[in-house]
Amino acid sequence: MYKEERQRQIRELLQKEGRVNVADLATRFNVSRMTIRRDLDELAENLAIERTYGGAIAPYQPQQFLEPPFPDRINVNYEEKRAIAREAKKLIQPGDYFFLSAGTTAYQLARELTRIKNITVVVNSVLIANFFVPYKDIEVLVLGGYLRHSELSLHGYLVHEALRGLNVDKAFIGIRGIDPEYGFTNDAPREISTDRAVLAVSKRVIVLADHTKFGHVATSVVAPVDAAQTIITSTLVPSEIVDAIREKGVEVIQASFEPGHTGLAT
Repeated sequence: MYKEERQRQIRELLQKEGRVNVADLATRFNVSRMTIRRDLDELAENLAIERTYGGAIAPYQPQQFLEPPFPDRINVNYEEKRAIAREAKKLIQPGDYFFLSAGTTAYQLARELTRIKNITVVVNSVLIANFFVPYKDIEVLVLGGYLRHSELSLHGYLVHEALRGLNVDKAFIGIRGIDPEYGFTNDAPREISTDRAVLAVSKRVIVLADHTKFGHVATSVVAPVDAAQTIITSTLVPSEIVDAIREKGVEVIQASFEPGHTGLAT
């Protein structure tokens, strides 16, 4: 098969499936992985694809890869997110003062915290702040800002100004995309600046992410992957991506769970 035909078929696969990886393509076309990497590099240079660690994704188009609103995601990968939240809870002790971002996995962590006393949680999520209302043993500091309706979260310069006056022990944050090479990425401009502000005031950054976030590269870079000290995810993340992140000096904790069990939020 000529190179041009192989690359045409790679583009068609991306249009159909959204992502490809080097190993599968090498087997499919019966060529070396080095040949496939050269194909992907050429396609990326021509803006026909977007390179990711170990493969590629379809080129970004406005709205194509934007996350659905929070209410539409709350039950997606629910058990996986609960398992991640349970692992994250192990890192929190009475007396801790930490930031908890908006997002569905962060919300599951909030639900795990109700029996821990004498903690202070800094939030920019209207939903999470409201969740903590009945729990008087949990001190809640809400960062005010512009409301992002789809996420029920607060962003903007008022949040950044408030963060400058803080110094938190830990920050538990969600992220749109995680890639060993491209780092942490996001699609929402207001969230990007808020994420960077959180990174600047946190002694330890802990990223909470289900397996769908890995290998995805969103439109804008938030920070290199080693800006976090710890990433908590599940055993569904491919081992080659986990190993590549660990080589950057980042701790990766993988929660075990039963993928076949579908739980629903209450």
